[in-house]
Formats: sequence, C-alpha cells, structure tokens
Amino acid sequence: MFGRAPFRCFSLSKPRTRTLYQKVSRLPSGKGTRGCYDGDMHAFDGLSTPIGRIHLVASDDALVRLYLPNETWSERYVRKPNHPILLLAKKELREYFSGQRTTFSVPVSLEGTPFQQKAWKVLRGIPYGTTVTYAEEAREVGSPRAVRAVGSANGKNPIPIVIPCHRVIASDGGLGGYAGGLSCKRFLLALERPKKGESFSSADLVS
Repeated sequence: MFGRAPFRCFSLSKPRTRTLYQKVSRLPSGKGTRGCYDGDMHAFDGLSTPIGRIHLVASDDALVRLYLPNETWSERYVRKPNHPILLLAKKELREYFSGQRTTFSVPVSLEGTPFQQKAWKVLRGIPYGTTVTYAEEAREVGSPRAVRAVGSANGKNPIPIVIPCHRVIASDGGLGGYAGGLSCKRFLLALERPKKGESFSSADLVS
C-alpha cells in the first residue's frame, strides 16, 4: 500500500486555454508524440477543460488515447462525437474537472511493453488526492532501481488523467516531469487537493 508522500502547496493559476487545434496531417505510426497510436479507423472527439482542449481517441469498446493540450494529434482518426466510449469519457472527465469524480469507469485499452504495463497498473492504484514518488512506484513495480525507467514509462502513458501519472512526484517533493507540461501537472494536483474553502464547479470548465 502506498504511503502519502510529502505534497507541496502549488499556485492554482489557471493555464492559458488553447483555442486552436494543433493539427498534423500525417503522423507516422509509432513516431512523433507520446505513444502514437495507429488509429486510422479509431474515433476521436475533443473536450474543453480548465487545462485547455484535450482530444480523446477510442476503439469500438475502449478509450485508447488522450492527447493533452500541448501534444500533437493525428487527423487520421474519424470524428465521432456520439461514440459511446467517447461520450462516457467526456462525461467522466467533466465530472472530474468539476470535483465530482475521483475514479474513472470508462474502459481503457493500453498498448505498451511488459514493463510499461506494470508501471501503468501501479498508477491506477494511486488514490485520488495522494501522491507517491517515482522510487515508490519503482518498488511497487518490483524493480526498486528502475526509477528512471518508471519515469520513462509514465511519460509514455497513453491515457493521462484517467491513468493518473500526474500523481507521481520526485523524492524531494518536486514535480518531476509530465508529458502535458508542469503547469498542467501542478493544476491537476491542486484540483485533487483544493485548499480549505476552495472548490471547483462546472462553471470552471472552458466553453
């Protein structure tokens, strides 16, 4: 079981919202950004959130990718706003950002190496509102010395937020790294552990 790691008090300044999509006409499979998925036949849709516009990709029966606002994404996906998996994912993410949800039930499908799969499984066991260190995650994976490898696996997590790699921080209390940028990681941590008297509501979502 994870112990609660020291948590710094972070500034809750809202990152600037991206208003334009960053499009890539051809993104070769297996290259480019984190965990690029060969998604010619996969459905996608976007969702505006306090951290900016994110993009979700789904197969017929599972969520397979979540692109954070600063990441490139592939136009090869077919836009299907009413895809059942995407509808569920968007609903749960809205609830998460409004402070009404602490766990996700949307089905996910993760493709990665055996080590990455172990690391991502550990991430799913980190409770909402808590943090662990990369060293603690490495011990849970069963490879105490593989701290850097754990960090690399977290950086290739294909479904951030839902698979909460933002809850892993450095042993000295620093943020460590994050594919979506440190301002995004800082916001997510603060969202999950609001200061006394501070709350989040759906009004905070970007329209």
